[in-house]
Amino acid sequence: MNSFVLLPVTITNDYTLMTRQVRKQSAVGSSRELAPSEIQFADSTDYLLGGLLTLKNGRIDKYQFDEGYCKAAKVSNTSQDNFTFYYYNRDHLGNVRQVAKATRSKNGTIVQTMDYYPFGARLCDGTTDSNVQSRRYNGKEFDQMHGLNAYDYGARQYNPVLARWDRVDPLCEKYYSISPYVYCTNNPVNAIDPDGRIVYLRYRGENGKIVQFAFDPQNQQNIPNNSFVRDFVSAYNYNIENGGGENMFNAANDPNREYFVADANIYNPEKRGTAYDPQYGERIIKWESRKGLRFDGDKRQSPATRLEHEFDHAVDDARNGNAHRLRRREPAGPFVNKEEQRVIEGTESKTARANGEDIRRHHHGSVYDVKSSTSTEENWKFIRSLLNFVNGALQAQ
Repeated sequence: MNSFVLLPVTITNDYTLMTRQVRKQSAVGSSRELAPSEIQFADSTDYLLGGLLTLKNGRIDKYQFDEGYCKAAKVSNTSQDNFTFYYYNRDHLGNVRQVAKATRSKNGTIVQTMDYYPFGARLCDGTTDSNVQSRRYNGKEFDQMHGLNAYDYGARQYNPVLARWDRVDPLCEKYYSISPYVYCTNNPVNAIDPDGRIVYLRYRGENGKIVQFAFDPQNQQNIPNNSFVRDFVSAYNYNIENGGGENMFNAANDPNREYFVADANIYNPEKRGTAYDPQYGERIIKWESRKGLRFDGDKRQSPATRLEHEFDHAVDDARNGNAHRLRRREPAGPFVNKEEQRVIEGTESKTARANGEDIRRHHHGSVYDVKSSTSTEENWKFIRSLLNFVNGALQAQ
């Protein structure tokens, strides 16, 4: 006869305000709070760098990169680690179908294979080890701790067997005809749900068509090779790292609202310019990513600071729509209206000061070409080419 004693398990999951898991810890012992001497077994996993770097019990375990990950293994009798590289083979939805271990041969070795039902439940795991790593459907981490068996999408947990989320869609009020618990409007074959927090970037692609990209501040590795998108990412990081950009940060991490940043150059010349321009229920910011602002002689602000100015308008409109519109209509002398005064004296000044730029006391200025989205330095190369063009045209007359 065998006797078993089942000890309670304590599980702690910590998340940041941006719904990114930063620590997972479990302990086995009594159900009351344990003293260190009473803990029979403890295990912790820490997630750093937005989840890219994983520590197991305080030691480096894994580093994720765009095409795979690097796995650490302790060298016996030393404090050093050996690192092995693994690479993903994904399908069109980002599902990890195979994991290949880098070897000295050209082909490598397949160490994990996975197939899925349409909604993400595993169909089969082939003949190789299915537990090599936990990133699977849509490239999301599959959490199996104590039978949870759910994918961690950041804002929500997804159960692939039920094909349902564990909580309502933060944007459900925009789509009344769709259940707030369904995954991708019940169409998982050609759609994915990144995480529910969305700032869309709109720009003109290589084929001349307008392209839309969903920016995720916690996953900046898979951005398109487009100058406007990269200018936006540079401006976002520049503002926030310097201590400004609070409205850009709030918009990018708001689970309940969508914002759109459009390249001002995709509009007709008379409609271009950096401005908050809501249309058809969308909060649209038109942005000139290489145009700085000059005022009061030669005082300057970068495109990054100008972008934070417009994000302040957009975020305030989303949160305080009626008050926002009333301030727009109320005159305020050199600021034009009360809304511009609020932004200029508030986050624009804070971000400009954090970026080491000049402060405005009015709503005036002229634009000029700069070297980058984070610079106030004039782009003389562009100016010289323009002058050469004008000079050539005059000589041809």
